[in-house]
Amino acid sequence: ATLAGTTLTVEGTYRGLRSAATSVRVYESPKPGLRGPLVGEFASGGGTTGTFKGTVTLTGEQIAAFTKGLLYVQVQSEQAPEGNLWGWLLAPKGRRW
Repeated sequence: ATLAGTTLTVEGTYRGLRSAATSVRVYESPKPGLRGPLVGEFASGGGTTGTFKGTVTLTGEQIAAFTKGLLYVQVQSEQAPEGNLWGWLLAPKGRRW
């Protein structure tokens, strides 16, 4: 994930899903390991193995959450619309936004 101004660009790969991916969502957690509210959504590459790339516009509070490691990506799939795969977005240490 990279942040330029208020635009967060997220790209990655996934494999081994039980059903085809349908979308990728970015969420903000109240603290590490807990689910939180939706920040934004974009399309996945589809299939049980694939790639994704998308952007979401963040608020000031969401940028602060990103710098604290409180944003995560969730890959949705046909058989797991509540989320099939999660990945935490970690800002580089020492980086100031």
